[in-house]
Amino acid sequence: MKKSDLVQTLPEAAEYLGISPFTLKKRCLANKQPGCVKIGGRWRVVNQAPAALGVWEGLPEKLKPREIGELLKLTKNTVNALIRAGQIPAHRKGRNWRINKPELMKVLGLLPDNSKLFSESRLEFL
Repeated sequence: MKKSDLVQTLPEAAEYLGISPFTLKKRCLANKQPGCVKIGGRWRVVNQAPAALGVWEGLPEKLKPREIGELLKLTKNTVNALIRAGQIPAHRKGRNWRINKPELMKVLGLLPDNSKLFSESRLEFL
């Protein structure tokens, strides 16, 4: 599996599934299609197969906006705009942005978000 197969645009995923992009978008809106994620107003379908997770493990822990753009099929400027808008969690290293791979995987729905569990368990102790 290649890195370009990790995330597909709506038309690419619809062609692979043998349905129209309109039908796939309706499924995404109704949460009936696994792997659908809306990133910056654009729908993407994340490959959740075990082979895809193996490719994710081969990526570095800190990713650059250009690398994120290649994965999500977005431009570097769009990724930077999403970072500034807070839709993709990132931190600055000098003048450059860096994105933690686990944080990106949470945004894409590949890892569970434990922050909710932590806040609930913390309330029990207070």
